[in-house]
Amino acid sequence: MNHETHKCYKAITTPLTYYEAQALCYNMDAKLAEPKSYKDQNYLTHLITPYGTSYQYVWIGVHDLDKEGKFAYDSDSKEIGFSYWAPNEPDSNNADNEDAVVMVPYLSQWRECIYTKLIYFFAGLGSKI
Repeated sequence: MNHETHKCYKAITTPLTYYEAQALCYNMDAKLAEPKSYKDQNYLTHLITPYGTSYQYVWIGVHDLDKEGKFAYDSDSKEIGFSYWAPNEPDSNNADNEDAVVMVPYLSQWRECIYTKLIYFFAGLGSKI
């Protein structure tokens, strides 16, 4: 639990597609981790560090599935108010497929990603998430 933001996360160590990760979170009464501030971003980076390079990417609950280029939170479809994009991102190189967002732990930055990739993630647990 992050005592500053009162958010709790569970590492999911089975790589899943974006939609599979969403469904698993839903079944756990949780949601994909949604960094909404630099503190959230920093805390998630801190959580990932012990996993080393096995967590090359981590799904976060941000996407532009509804409208290309308009990134929204997975939980409520509201446009994101915080972002931490890697240089030259979002790039939409594969505009038809790069609709989900990952955090790149070694950079602590975000990238667009093809939602069918199998990737690890953190589930945000509890009512404060």
